[in-house]
Amino acid sequence: MPVTKITQETTVTGASMAFALGISPPAVTKLADKEILTRTEGGKYKLVPSLNKYIANVRAQLRRPAIDEDMEEIKKQKLIEETEKLKRENMFREGQLVDADHALNIQRKIFISVKQQILNIPHKVAPLLVGEDDYSIIHSTLEREIDTVLNELSEKPLEEYINEQRL
Repeated sequence: MPVTKITQETTVTGASMAFALGISPPAVTKLADKEILTRTEGGKYKLVPSLNKYIANVRAQLRRPAIDEDMEEIKKQKLIEETEKLKRENMFREGQLVDADHALNIQRKIFISVKQQILNIPHKVAPLLVGEDDYSIIHSTLEREIDTVLNELSEKPLEEYINEQRL
């Protein structure tokens, strides 16, 4: 049997291309439709360019799983982040979370209220203690008033601080 020299222009039939690649003739047609195999106008296939393109395609597919895995990991991470963001937004809408600035503003209102109430204690008890020399009476009067003020403050609903317009 004579040996045929193979060049860039050597053409083969679809059946020969299928045999060379170890695939079926319909698979050869699909690869040609995807321009992975080089088909001539006569319906034959350029052997060398087709083999080179086919090998390059197989190599690309072998590399793709790593890329696909990376993309899957990126998609998974993005989905987790989006889910966490939606959870926070829902919690905020439902009142389970509050804006940090809003929380600090409420805290500031509470501290101001506590300070004002405590600073008013001397004005309330001073008239009661005028001329009093007994340390135990002075002490118990001040202690009772401080306790009363702190109890009143602890019973004040948070909503009152939230709804206060002044700072």
